[in-house]
This record gives sequence, C-alpha cells and structure tokens, in this order.
Amino acid sequence: QDYPRFPLFVDISKKRVLVAGAGKIAARRAAVLAEFGAVVLVAAPDGCAQMEQLEQSGQVHWERRPVRETDLAGVYLAVAATNRPDVNGRLAKLCRERGIMVSHAGDESQCSFYFPGIAREGELVAGVVADGKNHSLAKQAAQSLRIWLKQFMAERKDER
Repeated sequence: QDYPRFPLFVDISKKRVLVAGAGKIAARRAAVLAEFGAVVLVAAPDGCAQMEQLEQSGQVHWERRPVRETDLAGVYLAVAATNRPDVNGRLAKLCRERGIMVSHAGDESQCSFYFPGIAREGELVAGVVADGKNHSLAKQAAQSLRIWLKQFMAERKDER
C-alpha cells in the first residue's frame, strides 16, 4: 500500500544543505532553503541567472564544478537537480545510504522528501505537496493558500 507523505516541518536554520545543479529548478529550491536559514552549498559547473543573483546576494555559496561525493560531509539534506539523471540518481543513492534526506527533482521515487509549495504570511507557514505526482495542483493550492493566509492575517490584525 502506498501511503501519503507525512507533513513534517523541521528547523534547517544554520544547517548545511547541498544543492546539486544550478538551473531554474535548483535555483528555486536553493532560494527557499536559504529563506529558511539553511547554509546552502551549490555544486554545478554553470547555471542560470537566478542562481547568479542568489550567489551575489550571499544567499548561497556556489562552487562551479560538478557535485562530488565529499560534498555530502556534514549535510543535513540535499537536492539533486542537475540536468543529468545519472548524477541525480547517484547522489540520491549516496544520500539514502548515509541517512541524508534527499529530493530528486526528476524522479519522485528516489525522494525521501518532496519539496512543498510554500505559503508564508507572518508567523504562519503552510506546505503543500501532491504526493510528488501533480506539481501543478500543488502549485495552485499553494497560491490559493497564500491569498487566504494574507486575508486571514489581515483579519487577525483588525481584531486586535
């Protein structure tokens, strides 16, 4: 029997996180991880403009080279988001062997956690996943939650 993923909120502040890849998906993941206080190491020979901006703003440390097995030392969680399925698969396997949570951007069956759509307003944070299969549905739900949370917090402010 397939069970849904258990929603778990963890403190990643000051924890070392590895993002393999520097394309658009990797950059979105890195930005969110940095927003929640992670110390983000990006390993990729080249990447997109958004990752360049994240590096320039000091949100990530980007080493312009392929990901290495040694990058996993001291890592709390990892994101495998290169444009090479073989590299992502190897990284996911190494993470599972070491008990490191991993999100494989191209193959949900290799994920130990799914990257949620996030809705955040004030002190409230909500995460939405669709069991890794329907990203569009999760994205739409997260957008609706963002709108609702904004309204909810505004109403709370009015009550005070």
